[in-house]
Amino acid sequence: MPGFNAQAIVAKVRSGNAVAILVGDVPVGFGQTSTHALGFGLESFYGIGSARPQENQQLKYDPNITLSSLQLTTAGLNYFGYTSTWLQILINTELNISLIDASGNPIVTYVGCTAKSYSSNVPANAPITEDVDFAALDVLDPNGISILNNGVDALAVNVASTIAGQITS
Repeated sequence: MPGFNAQAIVAKVRSGNAVAILVGDVPVGFGQTSTHALGFGLESFYGIGSARPQENQQLKYDPNITLSSLQLTTAGLNYFGYTSTWLQILINTELNISLIDASGNPIVTYVGCTAKSYSSNVPANAPITEDVDFAALDVLDPNGISILNNGVDALAVNVASTIAGQITS
């Protein structure tokens, strides 16, 4: 049985390095950790008298990203050149948030992010962390192209492929 070789895996997987927070094209901060998710609003449609779905439709696109960061003291804010805390900039502010891999390339960029909720964790004898959950308008791939539809109507493509599949069967 072959042994585990960590070096072979390292070159073949991406590693997250930074979360850059931008207002327009200007970096205004960096997150510690991020979790991102895309909801597609899947809804099942059922026939009369059947418990089995007849069709599943993705009815909405709901991109979300959560940033976790260390809460900075006044000295920390001054050191990094930040003029305000998270709570002061989150109200009525739209941000672009880019996840950057270890080589400095974008993994994805969440566009038009608006804060949904803020929470803070204050543990004993450990740094205070802040979590902010954002809703985004769109998600861009590393080339700056929307992952939703790549310039075409995703619903039309789904319908066309479904119809083509029915015709060929």
